[in-house]
Amino acid sequence: MDTTKLAREARERAAKRRLGSDSPCCATCGCSDWKCLEAHHIAGRAYDPTTDIECRNCHRILSDWQKDHPKQTINPPSFEEGLAHFLLGMADLFELLVGKLREFADKLLEKLQPTLEPQS
Repeated sequence: MDTTKLAREARERAAKRRLGSDSPCCATCGCSDWKCLEAHHIAGRAYDPTTDIECRNCHRILSDWQKDHPKQTINPPSFEEGLAHFLLGMADLFELLVGKLREFADKLLEKLQPTLEPQS
């Protein structure tokens, strides 16, 4: 085995270890290319250590939306403030997921269109 292949396999093992899964995929769009996956702090790093796996594109969107969340009021944040930010982060995830679900459904219906009979 050549050194390039060994290095790539080492990077893959490290990424999967960092993501905590042998078969990681984006929680939003389903991308499973380990090179494109990152851990996303749902509430934001300052509020809670809980993460989920997102591809870089979905992670960028979610991280940008977090910039619109209220600023931290006390340091360290109270439990209630952390919980509020976690709920905002989950709402962001659901909002992004709903958009993806609609996109996937539209593509599937478009593909099925030639086989669907009109309703009378």
